[in-house]
Amino acid sequence: MAGIDNIQSEILQEAQAAADALIEDARADAKKLAAESAEELDAIRRLAEGDCERIRAAGQVRLASRQEMLRRQEILRRKQDAVSGLIAEAYDQLANEDQESYWQMVLSLLDTHIRPEKGRICFSQRDLDRMPKEVRTSIEKRAGEAGADLTIAADASVTNGFVLDFGGIDENCTLKAIFAERYEQMQDAVSAILWQE
Repeated sequence: MAGIDNIQSEILQEAQAAADALIEDARADAKKLAAESAEELDAIRRLAEGDCERIRAAGQVRLASRQEMLRRQEILRRKQDAVSGLIAEAYDQLANEDQESYWQMVLSLLDTHIRPEKGRICFSQRDLDRMPKEVRTSIEKRAGEAGADLTIAADASVTNGFVLDFGGIDENCTLKAIFAERYEQMQDAVSAILWQE
């Protein structure tokens, strides 16, 4: 039986040696896998850090761009406020100018808009009450020279100027209408003067 014990012992030794070799190989594979995993993890970490840096840089660029846009919008708003203020001031100045200048403006507007038709020229009651006789005479004379037959009338909706009514076709010659019609032109002109654009 000694031979069987020897064979058995040899088989056990060979099995142990094979098992030890397998365990050693497994340990070596585990170390290699751990090293490769660590390298991959470092590469992933570097990529992620690079991505984070690019995202942060892009965010800073967007933030700077947004801040610049807001700054420009504020400058534009202030310019528009300044222009609107100057136009409103010009309107108030014309609306409140002395009688002689006001009536000269009215007559000038009449010369520009009169037609050789029958109609009415409508003023506010305030303007009719303060209209000098010479202005009334001048309106009638200018109408006649233009071939128009105008009746001077009151209209409560009219302020600072007049409305010519030629059978339902109106020519609104109030300061408000003129300023509204020419607002963009005035805005461009004032902007050009203020900011040399």
